[in-house]
Amino acid sequence: MSEQTHKLSEKQKNFCTNIVQKLKAHRSSQAFRVPVDPEVQGVPDYYYVVYNPMDLGSIWKKLLKDKYQDIYEFHSDINLIFHNSYKYNLRSTKYFEAAV
Repeated sequence: MSEQTHKLSEKQKNFCTNIVQKLKAHRSSQAFRVPVDPEVQGVPDYYYVVYNPMDLGSIWKKLLKDKYQDIYEFHSDINLIFHNSYKYNLRSTKYFEAAV
């Protein structure tokens, strides 16, 4: 028996798209809009600490390509952005604060 493929309904996709657009428009979201570039951003150990990076741009691409199986997978990716920020950054940094 073949595995059934699920994807977000149009209503769910529109809901998720709206969330990402609002998050990207937020003034504190700049650090979360694109993947971390350790060399450019001066954080060479980033991928030694963060094993599963995520950013709003990657989520956007996954939405456009119908890569989400359900709303919970989308929610998990959104949470992962903030979890990664808490994990890597000190509480006193603007990145930690932006994730709060």
